[in-house]
Amino acid sequence: MSWARMLLVGAIIALGAAFALSEFARRNNAQKLNIVAAELAETREVADAALRAVISPDIVEMAQQSVYQIQNLNKGRLLGHGTAFVVDQERGILVTNAHVAIEFYRSNAELAIQRHGMTEKIQVRNVKIHAGYGQFRRLVETYAPIRMNELVDELALVELGDLSFDVGLLFVEPLDPETGEYVLGPALQIAGDEALLKLKNGDPISIIGYPNDRMDSGADTEQPTFRVVRGIVSAIVSPLSRSGDVNPALSNLIAHRMETARGNSGSPVIDGNGLVVGVHSHGAVYQNESTAQRADAVRDLLEPLREELRLSDLFVPDWKATLEQWAKAEDIVPWAIYFENTTDAFGRDDMTVKEALEREPPFRVELSQRRFTSFNQPSRPFLLPAEDLVTQDDSEDGNEDEEASIEPIPVFRLGAAGDYYSRTFDVSSNDTFAIFAYDYAISGGPSHCSLSLFARFLDEDTIYSFEPGAGDLYTAVVISPVEDAADTEDETYMNIVVRRDARQRNGEPTPCDTRSRNFSLGIMKWPTNTSNDIATAALQLDPHHGKSITTVNDAPATIRMFRAAHCMARPRADECRRAKIDNWAQEYRTRAAIAASHAETP
Repeated sequence: MSWARMLLVGAIIALGAAFALSEFARRNNAQKLNIVAAELAETREVADAALRAVISPDIVEMAQQSVYQIQNLNKGRLLGHGTAFVVDQERGILVTNAHVAIEFYRSNAELAIQRHGMTEKIQVRNVKIHAGYGQFRRLVETYAPIRMNELVDELALVELGDLSFDVGLLFVEPLDPETGEYVLGPALQIAGDEALLKLKNGDPISIIGYPNDRMDSGADTEQPTFRVVRGIVSAIVSPLSRSGDVNPALSNLIAHRMETARGNSGSPVIDGNGLVVGVHSHGAVYQNESTAQRADAVRDLLEPLREELRLSDLFVPDWKATLEQWAKAEDIVPWAIYFENTTDAFGRDDMTVKEALEREPPFRVELSQRRFTSFNQPSRPFLLPAEDLVTQDDSEDGNEDEEASIEPIPVFRLGAAGDYYSRTFDVSSNDTFAIFAYDYAISGGPSHCSLSLFARFLDEDTIYSFEPGAGDLYTAVVISPVEDAADTEDETYMNIVVRRDARQRNGEPTPCDTRSRNFSLGIMKWPTNTSNDIATAALQLDPHHGKSITTVNDAPATIRMFRAAHCMARPRADECRRAKIDNWAQEYRTRAAIAASHAETP
């Protein structure tokens, strides 16, 4: 046999041996996986059996007679759905989440309830939201917590969810007008305060609700089918502290790791005695843990005086004290803007938020909470009147008594969908001004909404647009006097328009929570540094860098588009800022050269 043939035979034998070993390993691994899968299935079966022994099928079957699917309809079209359960059969009262019940106030919204076996839906005639739901949101969003130990150039928001007191009541007509019988099933019993305060990690619980129940992940609105999941309490926490509180009354959230889905919002959480201990409110928003509101919040809704006293004497003081561990955005954002737009050393490259707040600020600032005046009108453009551009001419015969001819008022049309607010600021001084805005929002997603600013000097027909960068907390417009006009005493005013993106962009929801129309708007100023090129660059940007837009009344107007100098969360913020200014200067020279060879368009 030749060497070549021997080598070929050897290679075939080696290949066969390798294949045999691979197949043996594969089968061995598959066998091991099958063993693990069998053990896991057996463990789950044992756990389910144990939970069934604690929360029996009879208890679940009895409870489901009082659980309903709640549907948010608009002219018969399903906009969303959740779950509700009966707490007062005689008065026609059900419990659900505040974020479900609040849809009752949406324009053209219609809430109805239904459960499996019903032929007709029951209309919701009124709702009530727990007062703590709005109070918690307003308090936290106004505070806008910032982490103390982060650098001023890298501000880090504390992301908090709208987890507090997310419960509400639904009211329906209790009696059938034809039969005189109750339209709702029997009321579920709420666990007493003593039992609720003793609720602890490891206690068995069960959730009954109406999640998406079709193969296409939709919801059956005609014959919905309820779902039951069993599990245990994984933690009892508060909305501002994940580690739990010493006072069990303040830890009013039930964390669990049961599988829930869209539509489970408002589902009752019951214990082994069939008593309601919670109301499921949020899917996995923190370390794969879902959240339910402890049922003492339901007792608050049924006893208004109790609700008021517990909020004023217990929860609100605790929320305020807990928030003080973080910095307020209104205190530190001006520092970030000042560092970003000055050459003041101040040791800012490594200055933390805590260190900055210990210093005397070299600027003056005024900040207030504002409300979007054009709110939830995503299909309408925003119109900014410009009365200052109106000119008046005397009549031809020179008679001063004759009525002067007045041109139509020019209006700037901002067509992008969103919520809008406009205000005029006096910026007539030799100081440098910064006008800024931010919108902290508690939700299950990012904790702030990006805001765009539009700026226009009165008597000018140009609007500049300042767009935030990805992840930027705030957007700012910086106005610095020109050197050769430093001694002017003329008053200068500026129109500022704030825009928050519409709830939907191209049919997709925006990544911020826009349920609140509030946001923060501030103005600050500091002595102008003549060596500061960063602050003046924005106003010296190439005037031909932009595009024309149509305005009503055929008024001439131009909107200029460019990004604000914003370099937060960068390790070398100074270099970043300088690079942006260099890019702007180069773009200015290039476009100016092109514009010089063309006639200027008004």
